[in-house]
Amino acid sequence: MCTPTHPDLHAAVLTRAAAEPQTSTVTGPSASRRSLLADLANFTDRARRQEDHIRRLEQRLAETLGEQVWQRAGLGAPPDHDALHKRIAHLEQHNAELQQQLADRDDDLDAVRTANRQLIAASTPPRTGPDGQPRIRISRLVSDTDASTPGRIP
Repeated sequence: MCTPTHPDLHAAVLTRAAAEPQTSTVTGPSASRRSLLADLANFTDRARRQEDHIRRLEQRLAETLGEQVWQRAGLGAPPDHDALHKRIAHLEQHNAELQQQLADRDDDLDAVRTANRQLIAASTPPRTGPDGQPRIRISRLVSDTDASTPGRIP
């Protein structure tokens, strides 16, 4: 049962309720002592339930406001801190794999370039003439003035 905030008034109500009901000159519905005590018990129980509900709501409000202040102040970690760490680890692993693939492809490309140079060197005639002197391409001997006339070789 709830403790009254005014014990003197509560005592007066209990004393008056314990006394025999006086005959009233007022006509109309009258309530028995038992009926009034049942109503009092129901109202007391309802008040207790409401106090409990209010206390829970105040607690939830305090927690929510505290979390908001904590996050706005920058003191708290993001709510999904663990998920972000997992994502970072996954992306770092993926990045390392891609770098390894790129290094492998660079090695393959270097090997293909080397093989290509060897094939081209083996398939092209030597750049020296029969006398052992280096051959000179004619297109390199064309001067700027001669280049203005198409098809003309000096």
